[in-house]
Amino acid sequence: LASVHPKPLLRSPRTPKMSQLSRIAARLRPLGNRVLVHKKALDNVSAGGIILSEAPRSNEGVVLAVGPGFRTQDGNLLPMNVAVGDTVYLPEYGGVKVNGEGAKEDGEFTIYREDELLGTLTPEEA
Repeated sequence: LASVHPKPLLRSPRTPKMSQLSRIAARLRPLGNRVLVHKKALDNVSAGGIILSEAPRSNEGVVLAVGPGFRTQDGNLLPMNVAVGDTVYLPEYGGVKVNGEGAKEDGEFTIYREDELLGTLTPEEA
């Protein structure tokens, strides 16, 4: 008798269901010198409890994926200066938003060219 194995779970039963936007971002692999950045959603309630008409924009994000780098006219590959997991400082405008149905708490997924990023933020020393 052949033993019957159930199909493996793609996620743990305790893991919350990912939105369509999160699934798209998880599969996306940037090309060239592009970087996929996740900006967390900010509350539209001030510290004093006043509801703001428009949610504030975050200028910080976490790098989720990076492309191989910039290729020069000679064909040489210049490596990326950022890596997955880096916290980066972002410009107020720019980048290309990844489209899809997402929950508010998912935040925003945006693709930037590496030269659009303003800098990396190092963690504070304890």
